[in-house]
Amino acid sequence: MPASEISSIWPYRTRALRVARFAAGFIDEATVWHYVEAAAALARGGFAGWPQWGRAFLDGRVLWGGEARSYYEIVVRKLLEDSKSVWNRVSWQQAAGG
Repeated sequence: MPASEISSIWPYRTRALRVARFAAGFIDEATVWHYVEAAAALARGGFAGWPQWGRAFLDGRVLWGGEARSYYEIVVRKLLEDSKSVWNRVSWQQAAGG
């Protein structure tokens, strides 16, 4: 994935959920869900499924934080392979609000 695509994905899609989570104690629940649903709509338009989302997360994490990927690669692999993982129990369309 080109760096230009990764840099647009990471701050506007992945980070939006983290910001909404941190803001949960400071804004009302309806507003939090508004931001979560907006991030889901962006993700739905930008990714075909969990594997692409996971790959973009890994690439974006390295560009944003400069950290080694090994820990996060293990997490993404487990999310993709474990039958009990939310990524295997909830379809991409369902998770992305489609």
